[in-house]
Amino acid sequence: MSKQSSSRMKIALASLLVVFFVAAVAAPALGAYQTHNNSSSSSSTGNKGLQSFNTEQLAKQHCPSDIVVWLNLNTGVYHLKGEHLYGNTKNGAYVCQKEADKAGDRATREQSTIKKTKA
Repeated sequence: MSKQSSSRMKIALASLLVVFFVAAVAAPALGAYQTHNNSSSSSSTGNKGLQSFNTEQLAKQHCPSDIVVWLNLNTGVYHLKGEHLYGNTKNGAYVCQKEADKAGDRATREQSTIKKTKA
């Protein structure tokens, strides 16, 4: 192999390395914020445009004076911190409780019952 082709090969490999590095750094940032716009759940729960987050911390930054809940995106049911399913459903995200309520989502039946008995 000549020096010129060896040089070109090194440049090409370095370029690929840079592209992979940028993609690895940018991917988590792009996935950290998502808009809840799942067609199957938005039609049944009216959640179009609800801001959802991959981490509890990002949701808390978005709504510091509200309660962060875990929303099951398939059912439109949310769970409070400390409940078994908080952060544990397959298709879910952290959202602000007031925004979830406004979007038509609801608390678990267990949570609704607890609120009624306390009133």
